Amino acid sequence: MADQAEDTPDEQALQWFVRLRDGEADAATRRGFDAWLAASPGHGRAWAELETLWSDLDRLTPLKTAEVVSPVHVAVPARPRRWRQVAFALAASLVLAAGIMTVLLQSGRFADFRTAAGERRIIALADGSQVELAPASAIDVDLTGSRRMIRLVSGQAFFTVAKDPARPFSVAARGGTVTALGTAFDVKLGLGSAVAVAVDESRVKVEVPGAAGVVVGQGQGVGYEGETISQPGSLDPGEIGDWRRGRLVFHDVRLAEAVADLERYGGGRIGILSREAGQRRVTAVLDARDPSGGLDMLAGGLGLRVVRPFAWLTLLLPA
Repeated sequence: MADQAEDTPDEQALQWFVRLRDGEADAATRRGFDAWLAASPGHGRAWAELETLWSDLDRLTPLKTAEVVSPVHVAVPARPRRWRQVAFALAASLVLAAGIMTVLLQSGRFADFRTAAGERRIIALADGSQVELAPASAIDVDLTGSRRMIRLVSGQAFFTVAKDPARPFSVAARGGTVTALGTAFDVKLGLGSAVAVAVDESRVKVEVPGAAGVVVGQGQGVGYEGETISQPGSLDPGEIGDWRRGRLVFHDVRLAEAVADLERYGGGRIGILSREAGQRRVTAVLDARDPSGGLDMLAGGLGLRVVRPFAWLTLLLPA
């Protein structure tokens, strides 16, 4: 396997688990697993915990005695497809567990306007402004006689603002506020608490609690997280809101960030079974209409293996 030095023993154990049960494990793979298991007591503990989870799942999945496979000493099962499905089900449960609350809290299920995975939507607001929602995105709208406030609940949106000096137009996103001083800009929720802002026309003012506001000009972008705002930097004007033209452009971003975008366009869940792999940097221009092909391209460039055990789940493993 690729270098796992930056992955936790639990992550490494899960990688071995999927590899040993995906129907393609050979003698070299098993020898590699034996060497990994013997390399550290922590590896043994991580594998034992995974074995316990396997046992719990096994009790919930009635199988014939002839199908039982030892979690450590892997034999060829009588029905490999069934065992492969069970193994991937366990891997999927571990991949998905950490994100369940995020999905529930940030899905935008109860927002005023939202889109499904792969869906784009243009919304005409009552004040004459327009919002284009990216896939898997959601907003709440609050238009009053004194202000226009949009809350970006999830995903990404491009705002084209109608002039109305008496009513400021602002977008609230993760504790920060982006106020239009002109007409067109893009706001995207990134991983964790990060937010990215890109200005297509005129200017915006970005403010977060505890920091001085930053004015961002046309063709510039900033990011903010918590109480920190980056300095404005120049962007390629043709790439601001590139998703609206069916392109996903990544410039030296972490693989985990690119994968988060691809999830919104393709639906389902993409699990990176390696912390080290998730931190690796990628630069690419992908077709937003083919997120699966884009993922294959990114994975191939990083030497990662793509496994699709279910229609709703894709796993990336070190090669």
